[in-house]
Amino acid sequence: MVGNPGTLGEFPGLPAQPPRLEDWGMRLMYLWDPADLRWHITAGPD
Repeated sequence: MVGNPGTLGEFPGLPAQPPRLEDWGMRLMYLWDPADLRWHITAGPD
């Protein structure tokens, strides 16, 4: 995994900004764990 610019230094896999609200009303964030598995996390509108 290559580090992303704009990540929190203490937590390199987490973006510094929250994911944007998609047109269909959900926030979607992709994370990679040390085993290089891809996870996605969704959240509804605030």
